[in-house]
Amino acid sequence: MQRRRKKKSNNFLIILIVGIIAFGFFFFKDNLFANTQIPENPTMPSFRAFWSDSKSPFRKEIILDQNAQQIVLEINHAEMVIDNKSLPSGFDLNVIGQSDTESSIIPFDIKNPDSVKTTIKFNNQKMFSKYFLYFGNKTASKSNLNTFTETIKTNSSLDLEEKTQVNVSLDKTWILKENNVSSVFAKVQTGLEIENTTIKVVINDNKSAEISKSLVNGQFELPTSKLNVGENSFYVYFIKDSKVYKSNTFSFYYTAPLYVAWTIDWEGTAPDQKYLNDMASISTEYNVPMTHFYNPRIYIYLRTTDQRRKEVTDWVVSRIKAGDDLSLHMHMQHDLVEEAGVKAKYNEPSWDSGVSGYDTPTTAYSYDEVKKIIDWGITTLEDKFKKFSNYDIPKIQGYRAGGWFANIDTLKAIQDNGLIYDSSGRVSFEIGKNKFTQAWDLLNTSQPYIPSKVDQNTSNSNNMNLLEIPNNGADSYWSSAQEMIANFNANYNHGEFLSTDKLVVFLSHPDWFNIDDPKLRELFREIKKYRNDLDQGPVKFITLRDYLKNSEHANTLLNSFGNK
Repeated sequence: MQRRRKKKSNNFLIILIVGIIAFGFFFFKDNLFANTQIPENPTMPSFRAFWSDSKSPFRKEIILDQNAQQIVLEINHAEMVIDNKSLPSGFDLNVIGQSDTESSIIPFDIKNPDSVKTTIKFNNQKMFSKYFLYFGNKTASKSNLNTFTETIKTNSSLDLEEKTQVNVSLDKTWILKENNVSSVFAKVQTGLEIENTTIKVVINDNKSAEISKSLVNGQFELPTSKLNVGENSFYVYFIKDSKVYKSNTFSFYYTAPLYVAWTIDWEGTAPDQKYLNDMASISTEYNVPMTHFYNPRIYIYLRTTDQRRKEVTDWVVSRIKAGDDLSLHMHMQHDLVEEAGVKAKYNEPSWDSGVSGYDTPTTAYSYDEVKKIIDWGITTLEDKFKKFSNYDIPKIQGYRAGGWFANIDTLKAIQDNGLIYDSSGRVSFEIGKNKFTQAWDLLNTSQPYIPSKVDQNTSNSNNMNLLEIPNNGADSYWSSAQEMIANFNANYNHGEFLSTDKLVVFLSHPDWFNIDDPKLRELFREIKKYRNDLDQGPVKFITLRDYLKNSEHANTLLNSFGNK
């Protein structure tokens, strides 16, 4: 017993010592950085001149004629732009003179930025032994560049490109603030072995709020909760072999998205295949998916053959598989209404005095009638897509009324069919030769909202369980390209950073797409200047289904009625 107790006591002593050592290790690790003096400049290998512009990830030394009073060099700036290392404007270019201990930005003049023969000239200052061209800060801005046009003989050139010893970056300069996106991955590039080294991340120069991170395959997660809307920056530092290493400072923008949705209203017939091909061409060229508000009348319209129904259905299925979305759109054609089990209103006034019922407002029908028609439409889409393409469509989430005609009863019928949103809302608009107007009275800047049960144009405490997504970008059939661009500009001030996401919804028709086509190409060319996938701004093309997933604004509204 005595010997056994002694052994137990020894085991306890060993555990205690190990615990003390472990505690000491973690205490030391946590306090390793407590009094660290971070270098003022990013770290360079000892044989190179110090890095004086921390926000520029690249530089090249200027090889110059020391006797020249004016330094003139020619660079292939276009190649730097193509390689995503410089801005086309040249705003990120900095000429910096350096001595052993000091540096200064040197004013320079430039000719033909973003050219294969861009010329830079500046005055030689004898106090500096070296000059460098720094570049690559994607958030750099200047009121202007000093330019010149005359031809001057070059007397200098650039050395090889350099980077800091520790280089940090994000994949993009424009980072979007979206629902459930809590972090972005930052890259660390260095020749040092630091995979098991704790690094410190300093965001927006706030040393007191630095965070500790470990690298996984040269990456770490940068929490978006630490970011401000607008311009942000970060750098990292760490200790290795008793030396403190500091990276460059990477600058970027953080903003809520400006979502842009291209929606397609199918009118219940089979459009010309050329028009469908043209729609697909625009979608591919501008990387914009489509939300198809699809009309099930195509499956009962006597002038459409089963062969054509299958071709169109297959085309839509192929688009859904490629990322498009499917919702429901119906006009009140007499054959559709009666197929749904509702008596058609043949003598009802219409906006164009037509005979098919296409231009009969949905508001001519009661809540019970519209509810029955929508239920038929959803069921028909499910059945016919299965019949013609053996495809189970995703659950229908949205609806748009023909001619945008929807009132409180219409919206309640949409809601009570289990749909999440309506997209009939718009600016007040006269339609047809009889100049009918809808019950809507929204603005071209109106954003998604929950309609009141007594006033569909407002939101209050007595709201529906339905999200209204206004068609605020307008219709490419009725509107010109310039009018649609004006609607886009009304929702986004160029260079603006958004604290809450916005949505701009455009509408087109496949049935007469020859009218819509050139306008849309002009519109999307303009919007391309701000596309996030090209890292040029906050614009993200999106389907309305994906909008419901990604939008913080929409999720806040949807959570207000919970069960959708």
